[in-house]
Amino acid sequence: MAGLRASYPREALEGRRVLVVSNLAPRSLRGIPSQGMLLAADVEGRAVLLSPPAGAVPGTRRDGSHPGDRIIRFDEFAA
Repeated sequence: MAGLRASYPREALEGRRVLVVSNLAPRSLRGIPSQGMLLAADVEGRAVLLSPPAGAVPGTRRDGSHPGDRIIRFDEFAA
């Protein structure tokens, strides 16, 4: 779904801790509801997921995310 299929088999993603961009307005991508995006980097043409710091508690807000932040549209994010 997130363009990760070529880099990660499903089994490699199950239970994995990831970073999620969650201030996006909900939208349907390829017919599937989406309310956020996994944060990844392009390394030599391959998608590489970014991981939270060791010891980070699931749900921890990182780097400037605050309750009440403006939700942006997908086209704003993609621009």
